[in-house]
Amino acid sequence: MRTGTGGIQSSFWVDEQITEISYLAERLLGKAGRILYITKSMRAPTAILNATVFNAEAKRIWFGDIEIEKDGKALIKLSGSLGALYILYESEGRFLEQQPSPLLIKDVAVVAVEGGDILYSRDFAERVGILKKRLKYG
Repeated sequence: MRTGTGGIQSSFWVDEQITEISYLAERLLGKAGRILYITKSMRAPTAILNATVFNAEAKRIWFGDIEIEKDGKALIKLSGSLGALYILYESEGRFLEQQPSPLLIKDVAVVAVEGGDILYSRDFAERVGILKKRLKYG
């Protein structure tokens, strides 16, 4: 990694033009690329494996496993410093070959963090509800 402007690290990844890992994100969420669960079956209902976090300018600022309920305070603090954040599934945000538009990022986000709130997309909220019911009933 090499240092960019504003406390952002530039990535040596192929898609480095859309990846600027934030030091603050790494301090609050852990190192980019972190793994929380060995298998998918162990994950918590609000976990997103290989999530990608974008800022409002559609720059990728962090990626890795994230657990929204556990990491909620850190996400709100990060958003308070960097502005709105958009969390995408791996399939939507990891393999981009060019910088997406902010509108696209907002449109495909599973979770948005803005103004002290964490907002789930309808599909993600339904998924979380189903998984919590399954856990409750074993």
